[in-house]
Amino acid sequence: MNTTSAFNIGYASDAGSQKDVNQDAALILSAHDAVGNEYVLTAVCDGVGGLELGECMSGAACTLLAEWFAHELPALVAGMAAGGVAGSGPGSAHLTTGKHLEGLFDRAEAALRTLIIDANRSFLAYSSEQQVEMGTTVCALLVVNPAENGAANAAGFTGAATGDAFPWLACVIGDTRLYQLNTALGEATVPGEVIAATATITQLSQDQTLANLSEAERARYRLDIARLQGADESQVLAQCLGLTEDINPVFLRGSAGPNTAFLLCSDGFRHRLASSEMLAAFLPREDDAAHTAGAPTTEELSARLQALIQTNIARGESDNITAVYLGLVGAGNPTDTRRADIPAASTKLPSSQTEVLHA
Repeated sequence: MNTTSAFNIGYASDAGSQKDVNQDAALILSAHDAVGNEYVLTAVCDGVGGLELGECMSGAACTLLAEWFAHELPALVAGMAAGGVAGSGPGSAHLTTGKHLEGLFDRAEAALRTLIIDANRSFLAYSSEQQVEMGTTVCALLVVNPAENGAANAAGFTGAATGDAFPWLACVIGDTRLYQLNTALGEATVPGEVIAATATITQLSQDQTLANLSEAERARYRLDIARLQGADESQVLAQCLGLTEDINPVFLRGSAGPNTAFLLCSDGFRHRLASSEMLAAFLPREDDAAHTAGAPTTEELSARLQALIQTNIARGESDNITAVYLGLVGAGNPTDTRRADIPAASTKLPSSQTEVLHA
């Protein structure tokens, strides 16, 4: 069985120019099941500045997602096989139709929603007991590469376009963003210039900030509007894990084809960058080794992200800055250089908090 990956991954993070502690955390995990379906989970979580234990909260959120990916997702896939979806044993399922993929994502979304609600309740209980305020944003993305006839299998998936082979499910809380990039190649006429292409970048998520709330939502979340008078509403979080009782994770799903990539980033990454600059960083050049040799390596992708981070810092960004790039290589061009060298994140709460993870 071929277990090479159809994904390329890059990662970069920086505490920023004025902070000693990086309160962001990132997660990149990949796995194959017994019949060769590939699953990738990426996440960026941003501990809320100005509150206590931001780095612990973002790390704890990534730990919860990692545990879900390692234990609950395989059980969901196995349950599909046991429930009549064609499979070849426990922990595997032939995802042979869009209906099967929709069914898996329905179960995954329900399980993630329960995970988030339960975790939020536990974090709030701890905050009350310890008399602290803590919170984190969450942006998580699950992408599936079906083992057999990916494009044909995904064709029945909601919103799938011709050639799409990668169904995806995202969960967003707060203002950590998810972008989709189309980096289809065109032709360059001058060596070294960026290749003109039908390239686009689309913000898939919407920031859960005060600026984007209706009056009804403001009342629902019980925001103290008087206390927020004069604040930049685009910077005031309406939702984050561990701080708001009425937690409302937003779930998105779709499908994508080769020459597509996803970018997950904390708000520090995009405050001082235009989306067009993000896109341009990942368009190949005529003399780019990655263009001539095939898919770019993790090191190359991470270096491009790091260059964008340095641009942010040079322009005065003081917040923590983190980004993950997930490129879809597609059938026939697999790579084994997908894993980013991620520094050890703060994934455990202080000793008195550890059981919050398992409550």
